[in-house]
Amino acid sequence: SQCINVVTPIQLILYKMATEMATEMNSGYQHLSESVYMGLCRHVGTSKQLTMRRQILDVRELIENQSKTHDPRRPQIYLYTSGSHREGFRLAGSDRDFMYWVSDHKVIWELSQVQKYTSNHYVLILADNESPPGFSVLKLITPTYWNQIARSCIKIKNDIFISSSLFREEFCSTIMPNSNVHGPCGSGTFGRVEYDYAHCFSCDIWPPGAMQWIERSLHWPSPEVVHKIIQNGCHFVPIGHKLSKHENLQWRISFSLAEQQLVYHMNHCQFLTYGLLKLFLKEVINKDTEEKLLCSYHMKTAVFWVIQQNTIPHWNPQNLLQCFWTCFKVLLKWVYLGVCPSFFIPENNLFQSSIHGAAQANLFQRLYGFYEKGVGSLLQSLTVKPFMLKVLQQPNEPVCTDENRVVSEVDYDILLFKEIFEVATLGNCDIQKCLRYLSALDDLKSTSFSEYQLLCLENILAISLQTMAFLLSNQNTVQTRKNKLQHKIDKVSCNLLKTASSIGFVSNSIFLAMYWYKTSRYEKALVLLEKVKVKLTCPYILYCLYVDDRWYLHALSDQTLSLKMREAVTWNIKLYNSIPYIQELRPEQAASKEENLATLNIPPVVMVLFLQYLCSRHADTEKTLDILREFQALLESDHSVYVPSVLKDISWELLGICHQVSENYENAFNCYLQSIKQVPLTNQIRTASYNRAQEMIAHMGRIHDQHGQDS
Repeated sequence: SQCINVVTPIQLILYKMATEMATEMNSGYQHLSESVYMGLCRHVGTSKQLTMRRQILDVRELIENQSKTHDPRRPQIYLYTSGSHREGFRLAGSDRDFMYWVSDHKVIWELSQVQKYTSNHYVLILADNESPPGFSVLKLITPTYWNQIARSCIKIKNDIFISSSLFREEFCSTIMPNSNVHGPCGSGTFGRVEYDYAHCFSCDIWPPGAMQWIERSLHWPSPEVVHKIIQNGCHFVPIGHKLSKHENLQWRISFSLAEQQLVYHMNHCQFLTYGLLKLFLKEVINKDTEEKLLCSYHMKTAVFWVIQQNTIPHWNPQNLLQCFWTCFKVLLKWVYLGVCPSFFIPENNLFQSSIHGAAQANLFQRLYGFYEKGVGSLLQSLTVKPFMLKVLQQPNEPVCTDENRVVSEVDYDILLFKEIFEVATLGNCDIQKCLRYLSALDDLKSTSFSEYQLLCLENILAISLQTMAFLLSNQNTVQTRKNKLQHKIDKVSCNLLKTASSIGFVSNSIFLAMYWYKTSRYEKALVLLEKVKVKLTCPYILYCLYVDDRWYLHALSDQTLSLKMREAVTWNIKLYNSIPYIQELRPEQAASKEENLATLNIPPVVMVLFLQYLCSRHADTEKTLDILREFQALLESDHSVYVPSVLKDISWELLGICHQVSENYENAFNCYLQSIKQVPLTNQIRTASYNRAQEMIAHMGRIHDQHGQDS
């Protein structure tokens, strides 16, 4: 009741302010807008953070596609990261969207455009302009060698058409096994991340139905952006118009690449207006409703139209709430009319198959209720409410709109290195793929990149070198017994790992120590591990989301990001489950792999102690007991400084393995029990923990029986 008494008068005040918006823009309203703007900068991101996120994803995708084989006899599947994550959002609960297409299958609009593709290596597909606006049927005009595409074809009279429904079924689980069909996509969960990916066809030619958009684009975007968008063409995703009798044949025209360019070229107030609409949709409009008729794509479409029609003269922090309200009124009008015009092909009504009849009337009533309350409706958003109350409770307090003061240097570095760690990954890798990555990196060495992108490339290089070294070492032990060749492979592997240790994160040296343990160079490994441990436990180290701000700034303030990364930043040790690193961890990698996880993540200090114990058993047995005590104390007393809670399971597991190899089965069993008790969020190793615990019970049983016989 206390909360209701506070909010209700505030809503009335805001409603009054909203009704006065058209006649005067008073300072109180501007302060409210500024407060929400700065709050969204903290929650959604500053313009600097958006640039960083986008540039890192751009270069990651560039490397991925650049590393494809250039053999014209083999098809190339290109990857494009789409959706809100690519746009720069990092909102909780957002999924990841991907598009894949075969490089040599091209869609054309007219037979005369065949001349554009003179090479015999192309498979050409003709799009039919007679389908509903925004959709097309695809007719195969040259044979395809791709069996899955061939199985998706239907012969009608003398023509062969590619069925969107058959294509969806064929490709649904190609990238990720056991995916489910969701719209045009294969959908599922990978670890803790929900994903949608769509296999599609690319078209280099701008659609005839979207020519009007070029003529409309006088004020926004710029001619250079318009030209780039047209050059990128469009794509066809496998889903038809729901009200069409040819739905199973039709394909939807996708402008994902064009939309990404438009979002990239919004100013920050425009982007935050889009973000505010997304939050309002999720936390207010769609809250507690079974049928969620509106989606984020409708919000984005509204923002595009409002920007292009030049409805708002000034997109700035003082005007943010007016920008939001203008877009909301556009949505309200669309729902009333039952028409949401596609930004590129307005004749394509995005509401046609979903918002009509009783559902349309109910949605309009709901939105009109928010309209009557005015901008005060935003108080129903748990995210936005604190930003507004701050000003409403202190209306005369000025609001600082300097974005640079929103995120501290330390917090910005944490978010930057987190972003780099998450995208710097190779997936399932073999030697040939590693070589292609290294070749792609070498080809790009004369290209100009931003500092963020160079850091990302540096980490991809380090991971490629580490992966290559262990793949080679596995070949060395499995395929060859010739001493000279063994020596050459070993030398190459060592050099690769030494190079990787000199770049990227502080923890990269652990891979070299792990290799030396694997190849029985225990003394060298111990010397290196001790040096790494000193670095990892220094007071200014930045690990995951933890750092002592005061020490970090004292040691590294105003230093380059590259220097910070090499000297003071560490992240989890990422072991690819497809690669055997050391024998002791194979059960954990296998269990993680069974859960469709690509990597096993281990805290670096835990990995150092684990390797120190394994090496000391062979080189310095007097230290083994001290290492076990240090390991145990770390897990029992650490407050997520060196061992994040999501990695407690693997940390207890590794301590258990230390006890197991020393035949201390009871202590090992207790450690495995501790591992099982943890919530398996990151590594999903519970199967391995159960199996190891059962093994310890069997060992203890045999020892007990043996003691019984002896007595």
